[in-house]
Amino acid sequence: MTVPPYVLGCMATITGGILADKSKKRGPYMIFFCTVAITGFIMLISTKNPHVQYAGTFFVVSGYLLILFLLFHTLTSLNQNLS
Repeated sequence: MTVPPYVLGCMATITGGILADKSKKRGPYMIFFCTVAITGFIMLISTKNPHVQYAGTFFVVSGYLLILFLLFHTLTSLNQNLS
């Protein structure tokens, strides 16, 4: 049962990346997906119910994957602008 969270994370990453690229604003998307990941981590930590923990896994994966890609993109564009 490890594949479904990553499928949702892949779809969230592609959708969020396209929307952030079209709007030319990465910050609001990073903040939103960071809160999604934090919500998932809270769900994982706060309960022993495996169903809630599994749902939290979906939130964590959907949140942190996009944050990583947007952060790398932001850092590389800053590096190119400073060069």
